[in-house]
Amino acid sequence: MIGKVIANRYRVESQIGIGGMGIVYRAQDTRLGRDVALKVIAPHLVQDQEARDRFLREAQALAGLSHPNIVTVYDLLEDPETNDVFIVMELLNGAPLRKRITDPTRPSFPDMSIQLCRALECAHASGILHRDIKPENVFVTSDGTIKLMDFGLARLVDSASVSQSGAVTGTIAYMAPEQLRGGNLDARTDLYSLGILFYEYLCGFTPFAADNPGTILLKHLTEQPPSLRARVPSVSIELESLIMRLLAKDPTARYPSALVLRDQIERMRAGVPMQVSAMIPTNSTSVVANSSRIPLTVPKATRGRGKGVTLPAHLRNAPRQTWRLMVVACLILMCVIAAFSFGETIQRLITGKMEQTPPKKEASGKVKKGSGSKSNQSNRKQRRAQNSDSGSFHDPYADTSSRSQRVATLRTRAVRKVAHKEPTLVHDPNKAGDNGKESDPPDGKVEGNDPPPDSAENTETTSDPNK
Repeated sequence: MIGKVIANRYRVESQIGIGGMGIVYRAQDTRLGRDVALKVIAPHLVQDQEARDRFLREAQALAGLSHPNIVTVYDLLEDPETNDVFIVMELLNGAPLRKRITDPTRPSFPDMSIQLCRALECAHASGILHRDIKPENVFVTSDGTIKLMDFGLARLVDSASVSQSGAVTGTIAYMAPEQLRGGNLDARTDLYSLGILFYEYLCGFTPFAADNPGTILLKHLTEQPPSLRARVPSVSIELESLIMRLLAKDPTARYPSALVLRDQIERMRAGVPMQVSAMIPTNSTSVVANSSRIPLTVPKATRGRGKGVTLPAHLRNAPRQTWRLMVVACLILMCVIAAFSFGETIQRLITGKMEQTPPKKEASGKVKKGSGSKSNQSNRKQRRAQNSDSGSFHDPYADTSSRSQRVATLRTRAVRKVAHKEPTLVHDPNKAGDNGKESDPPDGKVEGNDPPPDSAENTETTSDPNK
């Protein structure tokens, strides 16, 4: 395409950019000696009749508009040999608004917003809806002039909101709820998209951002936009209220026209003091030309009670929602801390109980093998040695040389206990002799019972009267 002469007049010099509908070239008008922008339909859309109709519609819409803030169309050409369609427009020096959002030298918000409102006033006065307002379709020239361009999706107000194929056209991140539903559109549809652009221009993010287009669509239909002042505290409450009204789900709750919106912004720039409730006009109607084609009436605004500033409902409920979230977060944090503390306490109790519990004894009278069985047996042997040295303890099994003999003796004593009910010797300190020996009770009987045969420790009896 570069170097080619179109219609024996426009010589293509270089490529400027590529869009969704076509390619833009820099060309030289050989008759008038001026530089122009030449937009040609994309090659893959040449045979698409709906795309061609949209491309021609853009040229027709721009040709009928003449405004300093709207790009100017010079000519419309069609090459019968290649079936290409060309739109000859004015050449703009600058950059799209998308590249200037984060630029410190960008135009101020009042200047940018007022110029866009004027461009929409002109389009809406001619009964044309843009339907695709976004930073990519707004151009900032080198002298700071704002230009609205790319009217490829523009339609008359009384036209259908869906394409011939039944698909809703536009950019989801900037589309109004009624546009997403395929409903009736009017000037307030463009104002909703303008509110999204204003929101992004001030904070750098769209209010309904998500990775999934379906999620963005659902947020447009059901969720309220996040607070702008929460992201940019320097934004005044009047400006936030203005943008939030543009983003209302109900078209009747938005500003009725771009003219009313521009008037409000100019008053804010002039520093006119006003209440937030005063920013919502009462019984306001459109004063835009050709208003019969654009229904723009809005209901009366609800006045606040008492004195002072009356905030919109979404701003009044914001503190409550914040406090609720804080309370829920505190409760969750307390539950987590309590769970950790309770778990550590239970673990300590279980550990201490296991350490303090003595080893259990088996039914056969033997201590279970464990960490404390050997130490207990050594302690008993030491006590027996001490008692035998002092002469105050008599071990009936001390002379037994083997374990089998002790077991046999225990069994014999158990059988005698059951058969003859033989009592065991009980030490009586009052009847003890000088040498500490036990005395037999009268009638040759002894008191007490034998130790149970299931425990060897119970056979150890203390016979020291001094203890």
